[in-house]
Amino acid sequence: MRGIGARAVARTAAAALVVGAVAFVPASVAVAQQRPTTVTVSISEPAEGAVVGPGPVTVRGTAAVGDSSLPPDTALVLVVDISGSTASGCATDTILRCEITAGTGLLHQAALEGSVGSVAVVAFATTAGAADLSPPEVYDNPFTEYVAPGTDANHDSVPDTTTVLLSLDNDDNDDSDNDGGIGQFTPVVIDVAYTNFPQAVTEAKRVAAAMPQRNKLIVFMSDGLNNGGSVQGALEPITDSVVFRTFAVGAGASCGVESDPTTLAYIGYRTHGGCDTILDPTTLPDVLPGVVRSSLDGVFLTVDGGPERRIDVDGLPHSGPYSTPYEATVNNLAPGAHRLCVIARGKDLYGNGTATQCRSITVNRPPVVDPGGPYEGLEDTEVPIAGTFTDQDGPRQETTWSISPAPGTDDEAECEFADPEDLTTTVHCDRYGTYVLTLDGTDGISDAEPSSTTLVLRNAGPEVDAGGPYTGQEDTAIALLGTVEDPDSPELDITWSLEPPTDTSPEPPCTFTAVDQLSTSVTCAESGTYTLVLTVDDGVNPPVSDRARLTVTKAPVPQGALSVGLTADPVPGYVGGLPVTVTYTVRNGGPVPMAGVQLTAPAPAGLAAGTPAGCPVACALGTLAPGQVVQVQAAYVAAAAIDIPVTATVTTTGPDIDPADNTATGRVVVRQPALRVDPSAGPQGAVTNALGTDFPPGATVRLSWDTGISETPGVVAVRPDGTFTAQVLVFHKDILGPRLLAADPVTGAPFGRVATAQYTVMIRSLKPVAFVLRGDPRTFVLR
Repeated sequence: MRGIGARAVARTAAAALVVGAVAFVPASVAVAQQRPTTVTVSISEPAEGAVVGPGPVTVRGTAAVGDSSLPPDTALVLVVDISGSTASGCATDTILRCEITAGTGLLHQAALEGSVGSVAVVAFATTAGAADLSPPEVYDNPFTEYVAPGTDANHDSVPDTTTVLLSLDNDDNDDSDNDGGIGQFTPVVIDVAYTNFPQAVTEAKRVAAAMPQRNKLIVFMSDGLNNGGSVQGALEPITDSVVFRTFAVGAGASCGVESDPTTLAYIGYRTHGGCDTILDPTTLPDVLPGVVRSSLDGVFLTVDGGPERRIDVDGLPHSGPYSTPYEATVNNLAPGAHRLCVIARGKDLYGNGTATQCRSITVNRPPVVDPGGPYEGLEDTEVPIAGTFTDQDGPRQETTWSISPAPGTDDEAECEFADPEDLTTTVHCDRYGTYVLTLDGTDGISDAEPSSTTLVLRNAGPEVDAGGPYTGQEDTAIALLGTVEDPDSPELDITWSLEPPTDTSPEPPCTFTAVDQLSTSVTCAESGTYTLVLTVDDGVNPPVSDRARLTVTKAPVPQGALSVGLTADPVPGYVGGLPVTVTYTVRNGGPVPMAGVQLTAPAPAGLAAGTPAGCPVACALGTLAPGQVVQVQAAYVAAAAIDIPVTATVTTTGPDIDPADNTATGRVVVRQPALRVDPSAGPQGAVTNALGTDFPPGATVRLSWDTGISETPGVVAVRPDGTFTAQVLVFHKDILGPRLLAADPVTGAPFGRVATAQYTVMIRSLKPVAFVLRGDPRTFVLR
């Protein structure tokens, strides 16, 4: 094998630098520090901003890795060393075949993960070349879109790439030249004389630059040492988007030291990919797929930034791609705001990954209700009740009243609230007894602890009134009327009774028409004072009684009851108006006739008798039967204002039980309207004021001059106090000299014409004063 001797010496020198079979990659330069991972976590419950009631809070969601939660944004370039030294060294097979098997496994794992967008294959030794991954009938391309196995055969890159890998050749059976290469799909010739890292790096970067994904992962396998010198120039420029993950494969292979630009370690560490030493090439197919293999390792929960606690999820850790639901319960959360965070941990092509999602929630404080009470009232009445609802953070307030009979109260009792959802309302029950009154409440999230009180309803005792006091005569039915108020006992037992009178015999001879009726009558055979008792029993409360005094007198000897009364109309009258008519009414109000009745009604001084004349001397009215009424009228005329009494007297020759009402007195009032003018003189065209007093209130009067021209219509309304004021005009060419202003009735109570004192009309002798301005506007001349 060409080049093996030199490489073997180098491997032996570097082997001492390798610790174990796989090199350690410092965390500070790991791929996970450069890119996001496909580790994801979501919270489906609770929702952001959720307000929950007190008690356990359930957190649910999904954690995943490699489930295409990130786009396939990585291009994978597989770099295979096909130098002559790879023709053996892998148990019974060759290192090249172990590399091909490992590469195939890597590609299948990448397809399974779904994190690689496209792939390419580079073979190298002395020279390097990229494989054509597409059959000639499709197109010629050094890379291909990377899709999962099982799709369209022409676009399934795993079989295509596998075919290419299997076609790699290091010309092991032909020593005539140093050629090896790629046999599919387009043959590529590679010089396999020795190992040239810079050539491989340059070709790999060239192909990776053409691939559309942002991230470039170049898996670089070699069994030998670099004979091509420093790779520093080939690596430049070094960017975070291109990572070389290098593998030193073979019993004498070595990553070398990081500071040596000719080593695999330099390539790996400079690009943050690291280097692994695989001393046993037969283990390479097990190791290489781990480059892109993902796993979901665990799900954790924190509360309010506190320590993480692992959520128990069956099957974790689990290789990816993998998605699993999780569920956790958080207990003993105090009321108020809290922050719940779920963390998923795992790794994938991009390295170790952590995903976190949080929810802010509020633990609602349950409201507190108080029904108030205890309450008391009457059955069949509206009893006011008032509860309270206290809540510090609830979004709304809902309350409900309920009621139930307590033990010992009729179970068939019916109760009704005016509004059972109103804190302040009334309750009505149709049976007396004790009830349990309960108030429930909720703020829409948490329910209040129901709170109860008692409601005691009593049956109202009847309110009894026996009426009275009552009076009557012996042997005469005396009407009685009692009253009872009882809103909740319709069936009442009523009883009238008589207590022994204080001034009569122990057994008064009194009988009731109906002792069980509120409205009845009682008849007593003897006069005296009695005590009537009205007793009512509602069947629930003790009987209630009320007492009334009954006074019974002896029947009087029949007598007449003569009386006289008088009325005057109109009141008042007016001089010159209607006469004042006085009506004298004589009545026998007694049970026996009254004989020899005479009426005397003299005309008052200052009044003239009109027609009818009345009874200026005694008028004989004869005998008046019981209840008979006789009226006599007299008309009186006044020539001046007057306010005097008028009297009448009636006499009889029979018995009269009350002579005090045999005389009647009244008054006759007559008023004299008065009219005056102010001023009492004035020139032609002047206006004077007419002032009236003691005229009929509400009447209308007409004002007119007795000579000259009178203004038409000249009608004036009288005020309620009998006065009026009006302006009267003297026309400017009217008659000169004295004249009178008269007032005559138009509507209302009549009166005689009323005239003023004399008003004198004078000639208009003065002319208006004229002012003429001349010269200086501050002076004027009177002319």
